[in-house]
Amino acid sequence: MGINAISLTYDNLEPMYKEEIKGIALASLKDQLQTWKSIFHTLMNHEASIRNELKPERIPLVRLPAYVAEEYETKLKQFYIFVRQYLETDEQSKLWLSFFEEDMAAVKNLSMTHESFIFSTFRLSILMDRRSILDNTIVEPELKEIITSGNWNSIQFYHDTFAPRVFRFPDPPMSLVAPIFLQEGEIPIHNFLEAFLLEDFPYGLAAIPLDPTYVHGGTMAAPGLFYSHDLLHWPVFVRLVNRHPDRWVRLRRSLRELYIRNSSQDPVLDYFIFMILHEGALNDEYGQGKETRDLEQDIQFLIEQIYEEMKNRFDYHRSFLKNFFLAKLQNILSKPFKLYAVDEIDEQRLDVIDYERVTPNCYSARAALMAQNKKVMEINCTITVKPTEDIFFSLCSIKDISVSFIAPEMVEQKDDILQKLLGEVLIKNARYFFYIDVKDHLKVLRKLTDFPSAQDACPAFLPWVREQVKRLIYEYTS
Repeated sequence: MGINAISLTYDNLEPMYKEEIKGIALASLKDQLQTWKSIFHTLMNHEASIRNELKPERIPLVRLPAYVAEEYETKLKQFYIFVRQYLETDEQSKLWLSFFEEDMAAVKNLSMTHESFIFSTFRLSILMDRRSILDNTIVEPELKEIITSGNWNSIQFYHDTFAPRVFRFPDPPMSLVAPIFLQEGEIPIHNFLEAFLLEDFPYGLAAIPLDPTYVHGGTMAAPGLFYSHDLLHWPVFVRLVNRHPDRWVRLRRSLRELYIRNSSQDPVLDYFIFMILHEGALNDEYGQGKETRDLEQDIQFLIEQIYEEMKNRFDYHRSFLKNFFLAKLQNILSKPFKLYAVDEIDEQRLDVIDYERVTPNCYSARAALMAQNKKVMEINCTITVKPTEDIFFSLCSIKDISVSFIAPEMVEQKDDILQKLLGEVLIKNARYFFYIDVKDHLKVLRKLTDFPSAQDACPAFLPWVREQVKRLIYEYTS
């Protein structure tokens, strides 16, 4: 049943709340985007933002124009109407009423901020999809731990615990995220690109769709679960583009020009730009050091790098090994596990340099321990894989480990590091990465282009990318 068709005569909905949401309906995607642009322009140009007195997402409604408070109130009501149709138990209904009363009070007394709005909608998405999140085997254990805690229904918990551990707003001007309600379909790629590249301030789009089965092989097939997944994309993107000083300025200039040149709306070019921005298909070296390129050189580099980055992105065995070494690195650093979005692990990384799949359940791999972008240790090892009852997870361990390089400052730590690299760990396996990435993007490409739809389309993917890169270089570079 669509949102606009939802009856507001719930038996257990008190009259005051019926009146609050009477006549509220979802706005169109176009109207939602326009409203968020206006709100974000107000936040970023507020004197508190300009003077660095407050981050834009922390400016309370009391210091903003009246229309902004009205917009947040409407959007909250829309979200509550949306969530209401998914609730199944009296306990959920009681929490819904409690959350509604608390959030409406925060809007009416003008204490709400954009940050607390995001946390309120995130809390509601958990109320709606708590069972889906807990049952989904690919959801990070950290998120499951948080939503099974006794404090998940307290909005203060999201400020004190949830934000530092799961979702931390990036620094301005990257601190803006827009929740988008979708009655059908998805957010078109060009809307993502315009939000990133053409607006005064880049902002993330986090969708709350009625039918989210079109992405990641259906593994995020619940509205609230998808919302949490989409929301967490934004800080990952921000960390990607801020990896080197001025990287975002340079990347945005080049991709913006390339996007503007695409007046014919070539879907493949839009898709490639989307892959760079949303999925991180960007060469690690881009923007590093003091090398200079003019605009045309930058554009050509970004198109040319697509093939290798796609190759890495869809090398699901490499993705699995990187996931394995990430888990091992957590052990080496003796750090509590965090979601990748907020972990400071880029300071130290275990990178897969080379690998060979020796048997279906055994890999030979070479990995480098990096610190501050400098290689401090290189190891060769054999990784064994044991299947589990969950098809997306395997028990993996290292054996036959040896050191082929070690920096002088690491010699004393060598034995301790090797010892910590041993032992079994439960991680997402290669099947997971194929399912969540490759199949999904093949579906996208078939919607956009005449990409072959035969059953063996996967082997044709990279050759197709190579040909498209050649075509785009010819058509979009001078």
